[in-house]
Amino acid sequence: MNAFARTWHISVLLIAALLPQWAQAASGLPEAQRFGFALPVDAKTPIWTNHITVRNIRDSVTSNGVEFISIDTFKNIGKGPERGVSAVNSTTKQRVWHTPFLSETTNSASSKDERQIESSTLIQRGNRLLCTYLVTPNATAPKVRFWEFMILDTASGKVVRRERTKIAIPLVNFTIIGDYWFVTDERAAQTLRLEPGTGEIIWSHPDVLKFSTLTEKAISFYKRIRDDAWQVTALDLDTGKPLFNQRFERLDRHIVKGVLARDGSVFVELGAQYDWNLERGAMYRTYSVAFDAATARPLWRTPFFD
Repeated sequence: MNAFARTWHISVLLIAALLPQWAQAASGLPEAQRFGFALPVDAKTPIWTNHITVRNIRDSVTSNGVEFISIDTFKNIGKGPERGVSAVNSTTKQRVWHTPFLSETTNSASSKDERQIESSTLIQRGNRLLCTYLVTPNATAPKVRFWEFMILDTASGKVVRRERTKIAIPLVNFTIIGDYWFVTDERAAQTLRLEPGTGEIIWSHPDVLKFSTLTEKAISFYKRIRDDAWQVTALDLDTGKPLFNQRFERLDRHIVKGVLARDGSVFVELGAQYDWNLERGAMYRTYSVAFDAATARPLWRTPFFD
């Protein structure tokens, strides 16, 4: 057998061996095998309401007739003399104060600040204003970026505290959800909640997961562990203590799409594969399962949606 024939023969054998795996991955999951299929179906109880997500961030805050605005390389350009945070009288539109994003070379008059600054976000706590922002220190190394924050006095714009993370993203990340500030540290496998008015740690959780939703009393997360296993966690917003901490095993051809904790229940939004498309890949039908937070027992599910 020549070399070409041997190669062709091996390729045919490999394809024959893999075909059952491909066929299984490409096939839809029978409805009866979807997680929670036998649970009672509830189509009326509202679930995904009264919550906020990572999309709920602000680059302006108004309080006591003063609007605070963050200005960075891409956002609110022209609303201030330079990049930084401005306080503007809401009625007269006169600037009350402006605090620039301080540079490592601030003391050098001949040095031009060429940093790229983006994703600036504001949170107010009483007479303190937190501004978090992402800094690319060196234009020649655009993939090396660090989170930085300033805490300002709202009356004067004076910098009360300013720090930059020592480790670049994605190992250390800031996440702002509404008026809440979280830090994830991949090296230490920790998620922390920080107080925006001081920068001090409120609580820490020994894991890093994907943020899903924040309700009045809980913050919820999920993470894929492997193809058929997912971690779902909900923490008390004030203390960081786990309200729900469940690993879903043998969840073949399922994905977790969201988690929400409220009033003693945890709702997990799932996708069950029903088809596979050559261009789009796996296609899922979405539904939610309600769990008792204390016992992790599934209670009911919604209908399956395309």
